[in-house]
Amino acid sequence: MPAKKNDFRDVEAIAEAVPRPTMKFVATKTADQLGLQPLHRIKTRHRYLRVLFVQAAWVALVKLGPTTAPGAYDRATIRPLTS
Repeated sequence: MPAKKNDFRDVEAIAEAVPRPTMKFVATKTADQLGLQPLHRIKTRHRYLRVLFVQAAWVALVKLGPTTAPGAYDRATIRPLTS
């Protein structure tokens, strides 16, 4: 199946829009902004992997089944760690 490429149409539309007085352009990114992009990608990837890990842990816990009696850890029975 051939790809539906519209490169020629895109170029025509851009060439038509550029001379318009209302055309607004995006400012180019500074070196600092370009330098931060990889850090943001790493942070996003880390968040994604963290979510995958937590989901995998939940699946493992669900497969193991309950390991304590129901109600064994009610909030009323939990004592604070500080004395």
